[in-house]
Amino acid sequence: MGHIPTFSPGDLAVLVAVADAGSSREAASALGRTPAAVSYAIGRLERDAGFPILARPSYRTQFTRRGEALASRARSVLHELEALGSLAAVLASGVEPRWVLVVDRAISQPIWSSIAKAIAHSFPNTELEVRGADGNDAFQLLASGYAQAAIVMDYACGDPVPGFEYQQMGKIEFVEVMNNRQSADPAGAHLPEIVIGGDFPHDRPHQVANRVKVSDRSVQLGLVLDGLGWGRLPKELVAAHIARGDLVVMPNSRTVDYSFSICRKSDAIGPVADLVWLCAGLPITQAVM
Repeated sequence: MGHIPTFSPGDLAVLVAVADAGSSREAASALGRTPAAVSYAIGRLERDAGFPILARPSYRTQFTRRGEALASRARSVLHELEALGSLAAVLASGVEPRWVLVVDRAISQPIWSSIAKAIAHSFPNTELEVRGADGNDAFQLLASGYAQAAIVMDYACGDPVPGFEYQQMGKIEFVEVMNNRQSADPAGAHLPEIVIGGDFPHDRPHQVANRVKVSDRSVQLGLVLDGLGWGRLPKELVAAHIARGDLVVMPNSRTVDYSFSICRKSDAIGPVADLVWLCAGLPITQAVM
């Protein structure tokens, strides 16, 4: 193998800034540098790489195909360097400076709020974000590196993914409901099923072609309430609507228990990570320390 070039992280940051801004001049302004300094950094990268990154001559900033490939990979490298810096900060201070917990919106608040309270109480200097998501979006936010842990429905994770670990926390009861006005409609059995776009298909194969996919559970509930179709929703979420008569349980329907788990990357490190994992295994009333 020939000579493998090494690149300065500072030069890579310039490269990504030019790609994001669309011009060297705007990148220079965003970085607080002179256009000459940006041009010099790009020229140094070209010498190190051994090929042109920008197309010349050109009246505007235009990347070569190899330049685009390098810029795309540089962006990933800079993200990894940022993650490395965050890990170093954790190892140096002993406490994670920031923690993001993603929660499927089907999960009841007492479950995830007990974990959030434990973090806030034990580590007041850790910046905490709790973000709601639906279907497999919750797991994808974890897999992308945005979050440190995610509480998700088990079917959203699919088969166990290498590099992640899981701890089952409990089950949620789902019920099939429709708008009360539709219950007397003979055509009600042919109404479309309204599902979360990323959710695992429900066990009604004859309904597969008659399905409306939506972005989240609030939209799903709203469309069921409006009478567009029927949906399988968390019983806790629709209990009040059933009590008021806005929704009715579908004839011949059944309740289904779905398991949910907390998951994280296997290399999660730090006292907040340990606390979250401990709290997830405790009864809700014991989670706040």
